[in-house]
Amino acid sequence: MDNGAEPEIDVLARAIDVHSLRILVAIERHGSISAAARALGYSQPTITQHVQRLEDRLGAAVVARTARSARLTPVGALLARHAPRIDASLTAAATELARALGSRAGQVRLAAPPDAIGPVVAPAAARLAALLPHVDVLIREAADGEAAVELVRSGAADIAVAPSPLFGRGLAAASRTGGMRSTFLFSEEVVALTDAPLPPDAGRVAPESLVEQPWIGGLGTCSDAVAAHVSRVAHAGDTAVSRTDAAIALASHGRGTAFVVEGALTGLSLPGHLRAVGLTPPCAGASSPRPSWSQRRSRPSRPPCACLRLTSRP
Repeated sequence: MDNGAEPEIDVLARAIDVHSLRILVAIERHGSISAAARALGYSQPTITQHVQRLEDRLGAAVVARTARSARLTPVGALLARHAPRIDASLTAAATELARALGSRAGQVRLAAPPDAIGPVVAPAAARLAALLPHVDVLIREAADGEAAVELVRSGAADIAVAPSPLFGRGLAAASRTGGMRSTFLFSEEVVALTDAPLPPDAGRVAPESLVEQPWIGGLGTCSDAVAAHVSRVAHAGDTAVSRTDAAIALASHGRGTAFVVEGALTGLSLPGHLRAVGLTPPCAGASSPRPSWSQRRSRPSRPPCACLRLTSRP
C-alpha cells in the first residue's frame, strides 16, 4: 500500500462522522433544514451549526440553502449515498466475526462499555445471531473501553467494541496492536456543551478557552481526554459522572461544561442558555474560515472525534 495515501484516508474518516450522514440524508429526504431538524428531533439552529462544522471540516459546501428550502450539493449528495454504510459497518463487524468462528458451535461473547451497547452492540448482536443461528450471543458490559479490550485479551470475551483514544495517532482500516486485531467502525465529532459566553456565530471553540469553567467529566464523557490534552488541572467545582445522560443533565442545569459525542444529543432539546459547539482542531493555528480541501490535506490537525473500533484475537 502507498503510505502517502494514509493521511488522506485518516482525515476523511474523521471528517465523515455518523451523525453528519444522518443529517444529510434527512435534508435530502425532507427538502429543508427545518424539516430535517423536526424529523431528527433537533432544533433548526443545532442542525445548521452541525452542517457548518461539517463544511468547515471538509472545506466544501454540502448544502445549498434558499429562503424556504435546502438541497444537497454534489459533495453532500455523495456523502448521503454512503449513509447505508453506517448500518453496513455493523453487519461487516458481525460478518467478520462469523467468518472467523465458522461452524463453531457454542457462544460468542461481546464486551463493550455502557454507551456502546445500545447504538452498536445490540444491533450487531442481532445480525450475528441471524448469521450464526447455532451460536449463542452473550453481551457483557465493561466499565470502559480499556476494560472491554482487556476482557478479550484475557480470554473472557471474544470481541470488544471500544473507543479509540480521543487524540490518537490516526485511523487505519485494520491494525494489530499487542497481538490483537483492531478494525475501525466509525467516528463521531466531539462537542462542548457549555453556557460560557461565546460569540453568537461561534461555530467552534478552543477547549483552552473554557478551562476556567467547571467541567463535567468521568466515564460518560470525553471531558477527561480533552482536559489531559490541554493540560487542564482539575478544579474544585468539577463533577465526575459515569453516564452521558447525567453529564448532559448537569450541563443543562448550569453545573458546568461537558464534552460529549454529538450523537448523544439525538432527540434532545437543549435549554436556550446551553450551546453545543464543535471544537477547534488542536494546534490548528490561524486559518481562513473555510480552507480548501488541499489545505486541509496538508494540515495534520483536525477536530477531535470519538472513534469506535472492533477488537478481537487474530
